[in-house]
Amino acid sequence: MQSLFSKAKYSGLISAVVYFTLVLANIPVQATTAAKGSRFALSLIPQVALQQICYVYAGFESANVGIHKATINEGYDNYTFLEGLLLLLFSLPLWTFLGLYLDKVLPREYGKREKWNFVCSPTFWGCRRT
Repeated sequence: MQSLFSKAKYSGLISAVVYFTLVLANIPVQATTAAKGSRFALSLIPQVALQQICYVYAGFESANVGIHKATINEGYDNYTFLEGLLLLLFSLPLWTFLGLYLDKVLPREYGKREKWNFVCSPTFWGCRRT
């Protein structure tokens, strides 16, 4: 969020608001009748994936089963613990890349702003010198 704002105070405040707003994105998939596809898609948001993982973990713990090698891929309300972990691992580089990209593309007070398609240029990948 720091790349969107020039002052750290605003960046921190808006980041907190965005974080807690994304926590609310879990509401549509909390129902036990929620479709697997919608849970999968919304789990690309790390807050939703973490809440779903905690829900599965709590369900297995309340049944005195727990999470271990045999149950890590068993479904609980149409979601598995392993799916959540894999989606968290997938979303980490996705959101990291998006943040680094926006940091280069969005205008700043100091530094050079890159074009929106700078990632596609051969100079970015080191194939050709500038």
